[in-house]
Amino acid sequence: MNREIKFRAWYPKDKKMTFSDQTNWGAFGDCEMSDAQSGSCHLMQFTGRKDINGKEIYEGDIVRGFLRNGLGDVVLNVNVPVIFKNGCFLPHISWLGPGTEIEVIGNIYENPELLKEKEVSK
Repeated sequence: MNREIKFRAWYPKDKKMTFSDQTNWGAFGDCEMSDAQSGSCHLMQFTGRKDINGKEIYEGDIVRGFLRNGLGDVVLNVNVPVIFKNGCFLPHISWLGPGTEIEVIGNIYENPELLKEKEVSK
């Protein structure tokens, strides 16, 4: 399996997100593992997947999973964070159900209020 290895870092003090890939590690500046463990920055990995709009999905993103019925009506509409657990990124599309579409709508650092929305309007 060959996929792009990319990361991004969130700096809470500056409220700034920085992106990098395997050719540009210097973009993170001082965000090293010890900094990430202390909470001065948060490293997040690219999942290797894109949402329905072609946007890259990273750990820490908040995605909206929705499922349409045969008439095009939305029958499931839920916001969930993307996490890395037990060797894989969650949520899986299959976890949300076959045919579920996923759209990145924000991230846990800049848009935590999106996780509080229990029922999203159709």
